[in-house]
Amino acid sequence: MVSLMDEKGLIFTSDAVLALIPVFIIIVAVANVSDSGSVSKQVRYIQDAQDTLEIMTANQNGLNSNVLQNIASILALNNNSEEGIKEAEKIAGPYLNKALGNSKYSLMEISERNKTIASRGDIKEARDISVGFKSYGKYIFKLYVWN
Repeated sequence: MVSLMDEKGLIFTSDAVLALIPVFIIIVAVANVSDSGSVSKQVRYIQDAQDTLEIMTANQNGLNSNVLQNIASILALNNNSEEGIKEAEKIAGPYLNKALGNSKYSLMEISERNKTIASRGDIKEARDISVGFKSYGKYIFKLYVWN
């Protein structure tokens, strides 16, 4: 009689342990999903910043120049003056508005003047900022992207 009770206890314990396995699986899955959302968002921002700069150096519509080349040429022709930065903003601003959609950004030239060329939004209010770098000629451009 005692061995029959021991077998029932073993079966009951095994059944309870097996019932907890799906509960642990669900808890782990929920924890991973909530964490991966913030990581994928940050990776997307990083890709947006660097990918946008890479696309800005690609020749578009069969032209022999690209967006960053045009910006660098304008800055060089104007001896990196404030007027040159304003002219460069006329190219960079509309391009970045279209390329980045609703994302906020700040494009800077950091090697000659360390000035903002074009921006949308206040970077001081940003929480998750990503950055991409691209050099063109003697200029180094830094693009911040955030939401």
